[in-house]
Amino acid sequence: MPSETCIFCNIVSGEGPCVQLYTDNDTTAFMDKYPANDGHCLVIPKAHYHTIFRDAPEDFALLARRVIKIAAGVQRGLEPGGLSLVQANGRIAGQGDACPCACITQAKGGPSAGQLVQPWRRRSGPHSRARRAHSRASLSMCLRV
Repeated sequence: MPSETCIFCNIVSGEGPCVQLYTDNDTTAFMDKYPANDGHCLVIPKAHYHTIFRDAPEDFALLARRVIKIAAGVQRGLEPGGLSLVQANGRIAGQGDACPCACITQAKGGPSAGQLVQPWRRRSGPHSRARRAHSRASLSMCLRV
């Protein structure tokens, strides 16, 4: 059952804004509002539940299949050196108050190579809606497979 206070439920219902990448009967994927890097996106279930442990394993398996589809699009569209797939459960793990989601972020080289990008930490800088829309444009063609 959807929650009125869940930001992801608001996105699923169309009440919350997002730069959408993909949607089907069970999941929605969209650009992160505060991206860690270009292509940082989230995949969420359309059904509301608090953690993956409160839903049927088959439902999480469906979410995981969509994560693979979206991650493959990010890989084709942006050709990063690697991708991180993060799924957190519970506040201490970085989940916040929303439904579970999977974060897809591209890995970067340089001094921090090999370190996990922590997508739940807000980044400072010019992360405008236009920049998310540009990343979406880069990925949209790759997600039509």
